[in-house]
Amino acid sequence: MKEKIMIKFLLMQQPSSTSLIDHHLFEMYKGNLEIVLITGKESKRKVFHNNTKVVHLNNYFAEEAFKEICDVIEKFKPDFIASNSEKDVYRVSCLRSLFNIQGLKSNFGIFFRDKVKMKSLFEMANIPYTPYCHPYSLEEIVDFQNEHKKIVLKPISGAGSVGVEIFENSEEILKYFKNHGNVMDLINGSYILEKFINGNVFHVDVLSYKNNPLLIIPSKYVNPPHEFLQKNIGGVLLQESSMEYKILKEYSEKIYSVLPEEQYITAIHFEVFQDEYGNFYAGEVAARTGGGMIKDNITQKYKINISLASYDLWISPKQLEKQIGEKENNLSYGYFMITSDAYCVEKLNKEEFEIEKLWIADKAINKHATSSVDAKAGMLLKGENEKEVIRKINNIESILKINN
Repeated sequence: MKEKIMIKFLLMQQPSSTSLIDHHLFEMYKGNLEIVLITGKESKRKVFHNNTKVVHLNNYFAEEAFKEICDVIEKFKPDFIASNSEKDVYRVSCLRSLFNIQGLKSNFGIFFRDKVKMKSLFEMANIPYTPYCHPYSLEEIVDFQNEHKKIVLKPISGAGSVGVEIFENSEEILKYFKNHGNVMDLINGSYILEKFINGNVFHVDVLSYKNNPLLIIPSKYVNPPHEFLQKNIGGVLLQESSMEYKILKEYSEKIYSVLPEEQYITAIHFEVFQDEYGNFYAGEVAARTGGGMIKDNITQKYKINISLASYDLWISPKQLEKQIGEKENNLSYGYFMITSDAYCVEKLNKEEFEIEKLWIADKAINKHATSSVDAKAGMLLKGENEKEVIRKINNIESILKINN
């Protein structure tokens, strides 16, 4: 009788995540799997699979936690290490390098975390990218602003919109550093400056097996995420026949083309800008899937949870290939998140707008949005095409303004 080959999987799950990754993987691979899951003692998860060995770190993201993780790896000897957290990308790639575990190693993992190195990745892939500067002084920031007028300051290894600032004149720059006192971060090269691209914002989610893209899903923001305080945030999946879809697909394939075959990843989340003249510029790319309502919107159309699929793809592409073949229709899908203080969404006619899913947060929580994902309510919509979905989002926005 042929002996079963056990697959050893080490999962890194940040404490804020509630995803039942281990349940999903055990369901997929039955008795052929051993899982060790590392999280923090403050994990929001209350239940883990009975067969999962859980390690709770005192401080998940602290430097001292790295030694504890290494000790676990020494004993467990995993075949794969995976995380879907942007904060974990480089740390996990270093662990693969230290223990010679297959997948993205630190010398290429840095391209998906360090926003300056990221530009080098786009350069290698022959993809146009946003003009940038890596400043070490206040004068360099002021000079860059004088050249490009409106600029964006970002932490070089930041995640999401945390720590991102937009400046339109030198007075705003000087005021920011006077108030925050973080000038020593400059000497450490902790910031990147980018020209602010005024126009459309797109993002692409890609699922891949051994650096072979299997599913490329471009989307367009209806209102870009940096405007979450002024406007509610929305997005729509692009139609495959559109010019934008084809360009974003090509750019995504180019990123994979420059990765060494043995340094593979299972997903990317890729941000691209289009200026008022129609030019496209790569913004950022992360070795993870999109989350929140981006993920939910993709599930609407493809019946695939891209986050869970990204874990499956460390082992096999078979399940995803089967699901891709089951795509049901050619309808367009979108999402809309309310970041204002409006709660009249309860009065919306779900049938009229073909709202597939509507959720409303507890009114006592997060009274004022602090980020683009800090929504008061959200909904998923569908339509015959991309324009119809955008029209519905704009109509809902108008109704909210009237009733608020």
